[in-house]
Formats: sequence, structure tokens, C-alpha cells
Amino acid sequence: MKWVIFDLDGTLSRTDIFIVPSIRAAMEEAGLREWTEEEIRMTIGERAEETNLKLFGQERCARADGFWKLVEHYQENVYKNMETVYDGVQEMLDSLHHRGYRTAVCSNADRDYIEMMLGRLGIRDKIDKIRPVIPGKDKACSLAALLDEIKPEAAVMAGDRIYDVAAAKANRIPSIACLYGCGTWEELKEASCFAQSPAEVGRLAEAMLGKKE
Repeated sequence: MKWVIFDLDGTLSRTDIFIVPSIRAAMEEAGLREWTEEEIRMTIGERAEETNLKLFGQERCARADGFWKLVEHYQENVYKNMETVYDGVQEMLDSLHHRGYRTAVCSNADRDYIEMMLGRLGIRDKIDKIRPVIPGKDKACSLAALLDEIKPEAAVMAGDRIYDVAAAKANRIPSIACLYGCGTWEELKEASCFAQSPAEVGRLAEAMLGKKE
């Protein structure tokens, strides 16, 4: 089988809509220096431990745990029901399945979050396989585990951050940089190709993987 593997936040999900105000509200309540919208957007897609290092100087600590509980509170109680996909995501996933491709999500988030988000976005039934983060490991390791499990005839990774491009490169598969997401051109410039929309991701994936026989 030929697989199209997607990052979740910033690639399928418009995560910035709800996570930016949730993080800013949590920062204010916790007495932290409030980051700009751009600073917060640049944490979307990275492992929580990396964000913790920026905020607290440690990958794990009690202050970080408390902070993320505050973020979750605002996400669930103040900014709930704001979850949405980028325009064209559902149609793109349906088109890939119609053409015989399989789809997967490989994310730096845990399984509970991925399942929750896919359900709220209304696309859980359009994703064939989920690969959550492996604690303490980078995305290249998560992608390697996924590829070992599905053993694809061919695969391509689509994502909006450097972690996606680097993971694809480490696992010797091509990558599609989603320029409509949260990443920058500079961090994505080594991708195999570039997409300005989810519809273009689908077209590029099919061109790179070849027609399904």
C-alpha cells in the first residue's frame, strides 16, 4: 500500500485558533511573560518538553505541569468548540482514499490528544493509522516506528514544521511542506516540495507516489 502521512497541528487542524488564546490566558494567570502570537505559533508542533525548556528552563517540572493544566482548562472551558480543519482537508482525505491511498497521522502529541482532535474535527474515520509521540524521542523516531508497522510500498510525509521535514529526511521518504500552517519558509526550505493548500497537498502526494494501480 502507498501511504500519505500527515502531521496534525498546523497541517490538518487550525490549532492556532484555539491554542494561541489558551496559552496566552494561561500565561497571564500563571504570571509568566506573555508571548506574542507568533512566538506561540512557533511552539505548535514541537514536543511539550521543548516548550517547557523555553518557559521554565527544564523539560519537566511541577510548574510546567501546572501551566499545561491551565492551558487545558482554557481550551476545554473557554475556547472549546473552536476546533476546525483547514479548508479542503476533508475533501483531500476523501480523494486520497478514493484513489486507493492510505492515510496516517504522525504527531508530537500523545494518543489521547490525537484521538480527541480527530474526533472533534470530524475526520477520525478518514485516518487509517495513528502514531503518537514516543516519550523522550523525536519525531524521526515516531515516524520510523510507524513505517516499521505499516511497511508501505511507498510513503510521503506532509507537515508544516521542521520536525516533519527532518523526520522524513531521516527516514528517507519525501516530504511536502505545508506553507499554509505555522512554520516558516526558512525552516521548511529543505522539503521535497511545497503546498499552499490542503488540496495541493493531495495533488502533490499523488504525483510523488504515483497512480494507485
